[in-house]
Amino acid sequence: MVVSREIRLNEFLIAGTDDDVSNMYRELPERARELQFGLVEDEVVVLDTETTGLNPSSCSLLEIAAIRMRGGETVDSFQTFVDPGRAIPAEITELTGITQADIAGAPTPREAVEALAKFAGDCNLIAHNASFDQGFIMRQANPGELPGQWIDTLSLSQIVLPRLKSHRLLDLAAAFGLSTPTHRAMDDTVALGALWRILLAGIQAMTPGLAARIAELSPQTDWPLRPYFAQAALEHPGVDFSLRRNRTERTQGTSLPPRPDADDIPLSFCDESRIDEAFSPTGALGSMYPDYEERQEQLGMAHEVAACLREGDIRVIEAGTGVGKSMAYLVPVAFAAHENKVTMGVATKTNALMDQLVYHELPRLNSVLGQDLSYIALKGYDHYLCLRKLEHMARADQGDNCDVINMIATLLNFTAQTSHGDLDALNISWVRLPRGDIQANANDCLKKRCPYFPRRCFLHGARRAATSADIVITNHALLFRDMQTDNGILPPIRHWVIDEAHGVEGEARRQLSSSITSRELDTMLGHLSNPKNGVTARVRKRADKLEGGDMLYGVTADIENRIGQIQLVAVEFFAALAELPSPNARDRGSYNIVTVWISGEMRQGHAWRELCVPGTKLADLLWGLNGRLADLISMLEQFEGEFVNQLAELLGVTGSVKDAVDALRLILDGTDERYVTSLQIDRNPRYPMQGLEAMRLDIGESLATDLYPQTRSLVFTSATLATAEREPFAHFLRATGLDRVTDKPVYTSIFASGYDYDHNMSVLLPSDMTEPNAPDYHEAFAQLLYEVHVAMGGSVLTLFTNRREMESFYRELKPRLANEGIDLIAQTRGTSTKSLRDRFLSDRSLSMFALKSFWEGFDAPGDTLRCVIIARLPFSRPDDPIAREREARDGRAAWGRYSLPEAVMNLKQAAGRLIRNSTDSGWLVLADARLQTKNYAKSFLRAMPTQDIRTLTISEIARLMETQEPGSI
Repeated sequence: MVVSREIRLNEFLIAGTDDDVSNMYRELPERARELQFGLVEDEVVVLDTETTGLNPSSCSLLEIAAIRMRGGETVDSFQTFVDPGRAIPAEITELTGITQADIAGAPTPREAVEALAKFAGDCNLIAHNASFDQGFIMRQANPGELPGQWIDTLSLSQIVLPRLKSHRLLDLAAAFGLSTPTHRAMDDTVALGALWRILLAGIQAMTPGLAARIAELSPQTDWPLRPYFAQAALEHPGVDFSLRRNRTERTQGTSLPPRPDADDIPLSFCDESRIDEAFSPTGALGSMYPDYEERQEQLGMAHEVAACLREGDIRVIEAGTGVGKSMAYLVPVAFAAHENKVTMGVATKTNALMDQLVYHELPRLNSVLGQDLSYIALKGYDHYLCLRKLEHMARADQGDNCDVINMIATLLNFTAQTSHGDLDALNISWVRLPRGDIQANANDCLKKRCPYFPRRCFLHGARRAATSADIVITNHALLFRDMQTDNGILPPIRHWVIDEAHGVEGEARRQLSSSITSRELDTMLGHLSNPKNGVTARVRKRADKLEGGDMLYGVTADIENRIGQIQLVAVEFFAALAELPSPNARDRGSYNIVTVWISGEMRQGHAWRELCVPGTKLADLLWGLNGRLADLISMLEQFEGEFVNQLAELLGVTGSVKDAVDALRLILDGTDERYVTSLQIDRNPRYPMQGLEAMRLDIGESLATDLYPQTRSLVFTSATLATAEREPFAHFLRATGLDRVTDKPVYTSIFASGYDYDHNMSVLLPSDMTEPNAPDYHEAFAQLLYEVHVAMGGSVLTLFTNRREMESFYRELKPRLANEGIDLIAQTRGTSTKSLRDRFLSDRSLSMFALKSFWEGFDAPGDTLRCVIIARLPFSRPDDPIAREREARDGRAAWGRYSLPEAVMNLKQAAGRLIRNSTDSGWLVLADARLQTKNYAKSFLRAMPTQDIRTLTISEIARLMETQEPGSI
């Protein structure tokens, strides 16, 4: 076994991993050297390939390497180059180092595979992401060659090591100190051989009984990994694994009494001197950061937050990049929570910031405060694994779907190794097992009737722990969902800090919206009535075996009959919806999706009135169905414990049916002026969909009525809240309803960034660009993209507002830039945002085209990102339902009151991607020519953090980038 480098396990462990699990992972290399693994150690062949591309049907083998292992010993090796019969692509040579000279005289792919077959015999074949190597090799193999099982160490590592962030071979080798994979087949094979032994040790180190439980999954399936778990199970004969017992053991000692409501007790708060001390070089922050320097902006913000807590008011604080706003609010919040023994809340927009606070900032702060501070992250239902669903799925037959078995095994071991946490951290793909099938759901949660409730449940255990925590970190979505449910989710928290507050209006609107779609309704009804595995069919099948079960036949038959009627009316309704006249409908840049604002004029038309007839009938039929589902639930509850899963599913469906009825009646009626209504049509011929949505127009009214009266103090903060020089916070105050607060004062303040933007950042306006709707815009912008990328040599992020436009430029620019040696990636449909982020951050020469999810919350400090290009100003589309409704109500003033400041805020967010620390520098190219022709341009340019704003031709911009550094003031 090769262990040649320092073990870097801590870098790859998911934050929050329990100590006993991290210690077990750390011991695996030593266990792999010492242990014997029985029959599974008989000879195996570990192999890797290099290829000319990713597709076996159009690409070819380039190199094959293999080693034969007996136990921990390598007894033979095999390596050959392969002549693909074509030129090696330049990018493959760059990646692997394999040249045309290397393959001169090498065997053909068929000859190479024949030689491999002779070497491997009937041994099992071990490969990482085995389906890739198998696809290339077996395409050349004759029948009967290479009869051994293919064993995928990627799937095995996900099962055995679920608490790792990554399962790439390169990262696994780094985590365990193995020899470094190099994209050469033999090097990768040697590393994989060492990893193979570590994975076998990991199976043996599993919770006693778990390997046997995994070996029993879907026993009729020919699952290649089964023998390895069965062999390990022999180490603990007769030991059963109980998910419930394991969760009890994992969560022991975590229950504390709930904190009192801050409204019920007098509170005391720290004075200014304690804040000064904490932020001094000899105080808490000085102890946390070796190179800490006191920042007046951070200290000033901390005093603002402390004063807000003490005075019981509302503060709106813009804190520029580099102020250190997280610690500026965490320190006074921690002091107040710990001293008063009440729970304080922090809400963020993104899960990334939640994790940063919970797993990095708060542990470091706690270590220097010496106060034994308690804190917890709390998310919505759909972020957590439902253990009841997992247990049910582990008992089910999965047919020949080995991928689903792999995922169930991964989830079982993740549960065994995790005392608290959520599914977001789990690095697996949800393609074969939809995440919705396994996550918790508010509608189908059994609560007290579930054997895992409350402490053993990931979700309810976290909620219970939140009641006794000093600080609860949650997201905007859950905060506003709690507001919608009359504070039925979060503990009573009276003091809040809302970070990333620029996203408050949008997230609150999402949480307060109602919708119904043809796709969701069809899925829901099919889940109930599918004759093979629908809920009613399974109820009858179970009822056949129970005394008195025949009482269920009539109600299930009636439910199925009602569903048949509903489906007929639903087809009529959604077909009419798809044909509605839509004079204001435009393709919204998302392929075939069209969104139409339902105006008062449309409601007066004949087509809408005709639509309401089947729509109203559909709502009435669904309501009647819900009544019969309630009858069935009552009957099933009489058979104690016999229909647990069916009851949960029915509860979930009844909640969904009620939501659908409420949405239909709200939208068809159209008299509630608080809402903007719209219809969505997906004209994709393969997956057509029609839907209706109702969104709250004035979110500020809801917040002022339902949130602010429940708080004693509230801080809103972000790097981008001010949108104008005069009355800089007017838009934010109006959007969030703070202009309507009367029971407490509202204060605003700005703490500018301490970074030297004028000397490290330049804003460039191309003078020869045309406006976005001009005929020659495409040609001009393509030339700008090309010249800037060539001048920079990569490390450019281009942000678009329209997917189709982005993909058009991507198709055009990618080959042109490839000829210049510049690699370009794009956020095309189906691409993982996380994989794009990781790839961009790991390659300093890479460039990327991206959409809205990269306009904010994306940090690429250092040389990874040296230039940001903004294609268009981020105005909402003219046909956006919210924009149309505002225009209808407020006239032309709506654009300046809402659309302009929202676009300014969004542009500030995008500009903030460029400078993420004090040593960063870079160019910001604002390609929209309207910044040089329109009166509103000054609103955007004044919002830029630097005064170095230059107007140059495209060629002058390229020469400037080649010859100078950003910033000159």
